[in-house]
Amino acid sequence: IQKLGKFRYAGALILISGLGQDYLDAASMMAGSFKLNVAGTLQKPVDTAALKTLLVKHAYSLLREDTGFTRKPAVSPDELNTALRKNLVKTAVNMTVSVADSTAVGGEIVTYWASDSQYHDHDALCKSAELDPGSHNAYSYFMLRHAREILRHNPSVGMEVSIRLPAIGLIKGLKDPTFVAFLRDASDQPGDFYISFDSRDAASVGDELLTACEKLAGLRIKTALDIQESRTTRNLDLIGRPFNRVVLSHPSVIRPEYRKSLDKFLEYAKRKGLQTVLSEVDTLDILEQARISGFDLVRPIMTR
Repeated sequence: IQKLGKFRYAGALILISGLGQDYLDAASMMAGSFKLNVAGTLQKPVDTAALKTLLVKHAYSLLREDTGFTRKPAVSPDELNTALRKNLVKTAVNMTVSVADSTAVGGEIVTYWASDSQYHDHDALCKSAELDPGSHNAYSYFMLRHAREILRHNPSVGMEVSIRLPAIGLIKGLKDPTFVAFLRDASDQPGDFYISFDSRDAASVGDELLTACEKLAGLRIKTALDIQESRTTRNLDLIGRPFNRVVLSHPSVIRPEYRKSLDKFLEYAKRKGLQTVLSEVDTLDILEQARISGFDLVRPIMTR
């Protein structure tokens, strides 16, 4: 609880113990003193119906109070490289969930860098790596190492792992035997391995990414296009490339004003045989809209 409080964890907590309700009440009070969000407490043996109720109620909740952090989304390339060298960049796994039956199919490895007063999120770190040639290799190797370890120690064969890499860094990396060996080792582990690319980053490198995706397919690595804007039809030419999946990381796409554009986009993606993922899901209403729209998978919002 102290560690979670130190990192300003913003998700909901369910406390479970076999030591009695008094112990749980004390732990809940301690969590409250650290401004953590306790969704509920359960005694062992756990009543599965009660646990299900708590999970359904809070699975997509996000603590929206001020966590005490000063958000600093922009990260300079020098700052990112220094943070990587000093092991300040941490990882978490953002679950990928099937819309059809609400089961977890795997997860996306996301990065963050938190200090006492500042928080750099995954998108900020990815953008820094995408924009600066100097940080491509360090960040890409960092992500690949973590993907490989999760796949290697994954107890559930068939569960997938996804990472987002800078497009130009991957293109250059495929010319490096050591980098290719890392890729091959990760793809040899149980479960599917996905590499995703930001759509704007992908557009900037053109046909070079097409060739890179074909090489990745030869290594049995699947690819995804991550679109972070609401006007999805702008990206129809990109999803015609050899991707296996398309991720929409802008929940506003399900708003009524974008419905026609979204329907056209999803129909086109299905025609191309692509899986569709809605990311940044933070309410049960958005989850239901994802189901109605025909998305295959969803990812909840991560801790801010």
